[in-house]
Amino acid sequence: MPGHTLKISGLSSAVSEETVRTVFSTFGKVIESRKESKGNKGERATTFVTFVHSEDAMEAVRNMHESMLYGSPVQVALVQV
Repeated sequence: MPGHTLKISGLSSAVSEETVRTVFSTFGKVIESRKESKGNKGERATTFVTFVHSEDAMEAVRNMHESMLYGSPVQVALVQV
């Protein structure tokens, strides 16, 4: 689903996938989320969030890119397929 999946990077590894999903679901229905982390304490994690509608994904990018999320500045971008 091009245009529906976001990459959220720069997250503290302590922030759970469920927390990210909850935050981003305020912009629309999230159908999938997946956290990638090396598991080392203190490292930054990346989470991918997929929305039902591309408009919701774009709204999330506009509102969340370069914002602070649980004490960490995050980068939010559409995944290019």
